[in-house]
Amino acid sequence: MDLRDLWSQSHLIVGTSSYNKTYLQEQEYLRSADKTLVVTEGIRRLTLKKFPELREDKVFTLTNGYDVDDFRDIKVKFINKKFTLTFIGSWYKARSENSFISALYQLATNSNFLQRIQFRFVGNISADIQKQLAPLADTGFIVFRPQVTHREALSEVLNADVVILIESNLFELKLNHSNKLFEYLGSGKPILAIAPIDGEAAQLIRQERAGIVVDPDNPNEICYGIVDLFNRFEHNPHRDIVLGTYPNYNRKNLTRELANILDEVCAQKILDRE
Repeated sequence: MDLRDLWSQSHLIVGTSSYNKTYLQEQEYLRSADKTLVVTEGIRRLTLKKFPELREDKVFTLTNGYDVDDFRDIKVKFINKKFTLTFIGSWYKARSENSFISALYQLATNSNFLQRIQFRFVGNISADIQKQLAPLADTGFIVFRPQVTHREALSEVLNADVVILIESNLFELKLNHSNKLFEYLGSGKPILAIAPIDGEAAQLIRQERAGIVVDPDNPNEICYGIVDLFNRFEHNPHRDIVLGTYPNYNRKNLTRELANILDEVCAQKILDRE
């Protein structure tokens, strides 16, 4: 069974009248499955906690991943005129960390940063956020770009010096990884994660040494993180792009791992029949 995300433990179910029925449904499927796959260790731990009758070896973590071929033949600039930090995807009002917006304004008070740093937000950025950041957009410190094709989004990633991940404090989201995290990893670009420090995304980024994680509720920490990345860029502006730096999340390797799990299940079935 490929459970992937939360089922009965989703915030959409917990505390509602349908919780007990949904829990029993999930329990039935978990018991009948030979193996169950989930996307993060956090979800795996929660599943084993909520269904203590399950054996640990019945639940596997198989993350999402990236495809190196998606990045092939994308034209990349040799170097940006400004230190460029790029966010791709959707940034909703509910996820608009006021501390991040405060940090951007704080950085813009420094004329050196204002002239030498650019933030690019590409995708579905809420009108409320664009309104809050409009004065910074007028200076060129921030650039908004509407939704683009997947290939063009990856071009933005490869042409960035740093990519930005914004994660919510919502319990369920802390247990998950954003899909774009893996494309960020596939690009080999350093990640600025404005994310809960105890969330799954933060743990993965620290584990892989793929970037830095800053507290989304601390504008000073966000500023220090950006300045730190800027200083690293100043010392090494010609950083080479290395695609597939994190092979554990390459979809070919993940598919190989899935095939091994399926082989194990099939072999056990044959033994059971004998």
